[in-house]
Amino acid sequence: MLRVTDFMFNDHTIDSYKGYEVWTPEDAENLNEWVQVLVGTEDGEGHWFQVHVCTYQAMPQLSKKEYLFPIPNWLSVQNLIEKLDKFISDTLPENLNLDNDLDYGLAMENLAKYWYWEYAKA
Repeated sequence: MLRVTDFMFNDHTIDSYKGYEVWTPEDAENLNEWVQVLVGTEDGEGHWFQVHVCTYQAMPQLSKKEYLFPIPNWLSVQNLIEKLDKFISDTLPENLNLDNDLDYGLAMENLAKYWYWEYAKA
């Protein structure tokens, strides 16, 4: 199954994944961050998506509401990845054959309806 296999913030330079594990925002209830997630399989194959993560409290302040992934509040990177993984599994059909290039491409196009993907068909 597809899942998040790598993660990084767009606006924070953090040297290691350990740094991400301990990062916390100034206000856990009012978060507005763009993140990049590598969606793929355990073998390292995947595609990068940009996702606009924000809390419900931050949403009214946003001028653009594209590619949003709203969360109630910030708990941790691991918690966010778990939520993203659940979204992926809930969004994609269970009968995907990821060894089939057509199914794999369809899965990426499906996620591109929600998250920014540079290869999405316009």
